[in-house]
Amino acid sequence: WIQDKLNLLSGIIWGEYLLIPLLALTGIYLTIGLRALTWRKVGTAFRTLWAGRKETDRVKGDISPFQALMTALSATVGTGNIAGVATAITAVNVGAISFPQAAAMVIGFDVGTTFTALLAVIGGSVATRRTGFSHVIYNFMTGIGAYFLLTFYTWGLDNFLPGVIESDPELALVGFHTLFNSLGVIAVLPFANRFANMIIRLVPERGPRLTRRLDETLISQPSIAVQAVNTTLHDIIEQTTTMLRKLFVSPADIRITSEELNPLVAALEEVHRYLDKLVTGPEHLTVHQQHVSALHVGDHLERILHRCQAHDAIEAIRRDEELMAIARRIVEAADNLQAWLSEPRIQTPIKTIHQAWQEALDYTEPYRSHICINVASDTIAHDEAALRLDGIRWLRRVLYHLWRITYHMNVLREGGPFEARGEEKWAVWITTKK
Repeated sequence: WIQDKLNLLSGIIWGEYLLIPLLALTGIYLTIGLRALTWRKVGTAFRTLWAGRKETDRVKGDISPFQALMTALSATVGTGNIAGVATAITAVNVGAISFPQAAAMVIGFDVGTTFTALLAVIGGSVATRRTGFSHVIYNFMTGIGAYFLLTFYTWGLDNFLPGVIESDPELALVGFHTLFNSLGVIAVLPFANRFANMIIRLVPERGPRLTRRLDETLISQPSIAVQAVNTTLHDIIEQTTTMLRKLFVSPADIRITSEELNPLVAALEEVHRYLDKLVTGPEHLTVHQQHVSALHVGDHLERILHRCQAHDAIEAIRRDEELMAIARRIVEAADNLQAWLSEPRIQTPIKTIHQAWQEALDYTEPYRSHICINVASDTIAHDEAALRLDGIRWLRRVLYHLWRITYHMNVLREGGPFEARGEEKWAVWITTKK
């Protein structure tokens, strides 16, 4: 009796004579109460939805509204694919479809996940798009292979496990799904590098080579953005140290040309612009320290590049064997820094570069006295003496910058340790001023 009454009540409430008027009255009430907000703001809603479609769009939040839309769509499609495979397993289990039909459905749903990947990468970074296209191409390759495999798989079950398709079709279907995916992975693994190179050619980097990793879409993820800066600075340091090495190893009178300097200067300016958009705080201490260290590295690199244009001081160093002895320490420091950046397992050369800078610092005053004595005895012309003193300062400062670059790159790569030397000095200075 109770069940009958509930069924009657449910039929009245959810019936067409009450449900439709109830929904209509509710819609009218909300429209009037909200002053037709859903109609007035429909244009704004669509404009907001498309915000963030381009990398140059500036939007608030961790992801843009457009990326949220694509994520929701890809999740919907992905869930549908999973449900489709489950439906195929259920259908073949109850005998609604044959085993070959169920296998074809599984292959189709597996390939269908590529649409999920395509939706997910729209508006994403270069790395995101490469990952999505890799998924699409791999799934199509696997799907094609699975269709050819199906005949041999069915033949194998009939000959080696007779009756299993009729008695346990769902297990045979799960086994087929697992087999063709596993074989796909095994087939692709030996060609992983070639496959990756093909994807790189299909989805190339954009922008200048040195700064191509500074993807604007990563700004909302500071930890990843900082690592993109780390890799960019690594490339800039490699070219800068190569340039320093060339100054004092080449037997000819080498000058650094504007064609060599300008791309590095432009790259550092782009790094600074990128870091300026990045905001980190002490609440994420490691990322914040890496952010600060990246700023330090950029500043020290700028100073080195500026000093590479001091051609007169560099030529004076090359004319003085004592200064060339220190210059060879710069070459050694540059080599050690390059080797460490290329091979993380090598011990960091912070101590050796610091020692080279300390030796140059200790040598400065004796060398200055030596030069002044030679000027007084008219052994060296005054102009030449001034250039050589500029040379010793040049060497000392470049070694200092290399030492600090090495230290801060260690923070960027390893996440520490981080010395708040500047903050402590600033605090002391402020205290003494007060």
